Amino acid sequence: MKIAPLRNQVFATRDNYESLTAAGVVIPDSAQESPIRAIVTAVGPGRLLENGTLAPMTVMVGDKIVFDPRGVIELRITQTSAPVLCMEETSIVCVLREGLELQ
Repeated sequence: MKIAPLRNQVFATRDNYESLTAAGVVIPDSAQESPIRAIVTAVGPGRLLENGTLAPMTVMVGDKIVFDPRGVIELRITQTSAPVLCMEETSIVCVLREGLELQ
């Protein structure tokens, strides 16, 4: 089964990221509080404006993002499939570009 995001919805998969504390303790992404990293897998066509035109999406498939986990829906299409994160584009805090590192 294939699913596609509507309007300004974004689908993403969790980016397994671990951070290191000052004491050298590794904290996996799943144990951290907000925000969380992910990789965009699909984007909707954009937000519908009052005049009937579409506002284009600012993220693209393949972008590494940091998002606020509140308001994110986790979908599982089948029992064995990896979870897909469904969020509005406004839940995305930033896009991580090559050469930049979140600290």
